Amino acid sequence: MLVPQQSLVTGPRLERLETLLGQTDLARVLGLTLTTYAICRPSIQFSESTLSRLEVLASVIDDLETSLPVSRVRAWFRRANRELKGASVLCTLALPWNPGDATITLVERLARRERVSRSASAPSPARRL
Repeated sequence: MLVPQQSLVTGPRLERLETLLGQTDLARVLGLTLTTYAICRPSIQFSESTLSRLEVLASVIDDLETSLPVSRVRAWFRRANRELKGASVLCTLALPWNPGDATITLVERLARRERVSRSASAPSPARRL
């Protein structure tokens, strides 16, 4: 059932997710066919569970983008990950998941770890005396 509700995912934010992942992979991660995604997308009239997934996914991407350029975020989603049994984040999220379950919790933890490790390895600005 499609639910008209207020979502944190607006048109520009959805466009950013599409630019990063592509419509096909975004639809796949949301558990939708590309046709269903294309029908719901113009008015952002997705089911409540799909909107929840979009918001969690956007939050993960926001977290990564604080320390990585877009190309590195894209690569992070596609890179094989030892903690995901060699699967990529994208392939892992293509399987059924819900906000708060073990799958997305692990992905969120991996994203935080990536952000922290990149922030820690960033060169610090030179100090002036």
